[in-house]
Amino acid sequence: MYAVSGMEMTLISLLLRLALYCVEDVIESWRLRAISMTMSSGVLLSLCRPDGVVVFPIIVLYAIWRSLGTPQRNTIVTRLVLAALGFAAIIIAYNLWRYSYFNEWLPPPFMSKAGGGKGVLFAWEKNLRMFFYTKGHMFPPAGYYFLALTVAGVMGVILSSATAAQKQTERLSLGLALILMFVYFNFIDWMPGMRYHSVVIGLLLLPSIHVQSVFPKGFWSAPQRKDAVILITAMAFVLMTSFSVIASLKSIGSKLEEGNRACLIPMGKWLAEVFPPDALLAMSDVGAVPYYSRLKTVDIHVESLTDLYIAKNGFSGEYVVRQRPDVVILATRGV
Repeated sequence: MYAVSGMEMTLISLLLRLALYCVEDVIESWRLRAISMTMSSGVLLSLCRPDGVVVFPIIVLYAIWRSLGTPQRNTIVTRLVLAALGFAAIIIAYNLWRYSYFNEWLPPPFMSKAGGGKGVLFAWEKNLRMFFYTKGHMFPPAGYYFLALTVAGVMGVILSSATAAQKQTERLSLGLALILMFVYFNFIDWMPGMRYHSVVIGLLLLPSIHVQSVFPKGFWSAPQRKDAVILITAMAFVLMTSFSVIASLKSIGSKLEEGNRACLIPMGKWLAEVFPPDALLAMSDVGAVPYYSRLKTVDIHVESLTDLYIAKNGFSGEYVVRQRPDVVILATRGV
């Protein structure tokens, strides 16, 4: 659903694979080119989405730990530290510029998805309920899918028969996935399909390929054919379950697209014709309407992603009234 939505999920997924692609070369050769490529991918990850900033430091710490006890330890550590300093200089410069522009260190979505003024454990409780119980009448709980991938990834790392350097990449991939999932779990992911977590699927699949090693040699031969049939049936069930989730998300995406074309886009164009350009719009589902109306907009969603005050302090009717909006639109699925 998000691969074609114009959002950052596809790009950050690609950059994560690029960072891991360089890791094996870093651990095997410690060449400056590989370290520079890894640092560059880490910088791009940080620019793509704020949580991407944790990836390169984790890779550096892991690589330094792997270098301990090797003859080139001092050279390796020096190169990695220099790369880390270069990374830090770029990220600090970027964030200083970002603060001067937005006058805030953290993006509003981080604040609102962390609870928007609510208790510390609010996001954990809500995520557990949505990921494993329900996300609404049309959102399938996808937590079981990610849990199954995580178990497969752990088993794959344990059973891996890859080369030493490849094993390090697989272990790092699993570790990064677990760390990122914990980071995302602190922010309410109320979008269908666990949008934040979707970027770790590729990280979990990398070590999961070795799960097949659990089956003994000759498992597929005639004497074990009955067991093979049972396994194939189980795999078919898992695939059908996965496709059912995909079908549900496809249905949701189609409904959202139909709603945009039939309602929100015409509404935005109508507002552009009726209201003056300096009018203020207050809406609980920002997106197509503000884009097509070209009006300045206050995002009054209870978990606002763009309004700094609501993101920090939670929703307030008094705050909305103080903005003196010229038009207020309440979308039923955004209230």
